[in-house]
Amino acid sequence: SGSTGRPKGVMIQHRSVLNLRVALAATVHAEAQPGERVSVNAPLSFDASVKQLIQVLDGHTLCIVPDEARADVGELVNRIQKDSLDVLDCSPAHLRLLLDEGLLERQS
Repeated sequence: SGSTGRPKGVMIQHRSVLNLRVALAATVHAEAQPGERVSVNAPLSFDASVKQLIQVLDGHTLCIVPDEARADVGELVNRIQKDSLDVLDCSPAHLRLLLDEGLLERQS
């Protein structure tokens, strides 16, 4: 979006998405198990959502995080537990906020 804050359309080729899937499967997702519950917490207009969406190709369940949960750290922690999420893709700064909100203390 650059400095405007407005999403701009970008074409992503199918082979690029498949290359991303293969690369992630060999590295970041190497130990992932089929059927994991994966959050889709990036806005669909943001390219990071592709990384989350392609996980359905490996047998994972996608759980859409509502806007209100993405905007409120406490609500996101509640959503993580309510949806029994196994995977949440986030930045280190966002992870710190989740930990400060008690993410680990609330795990059952």
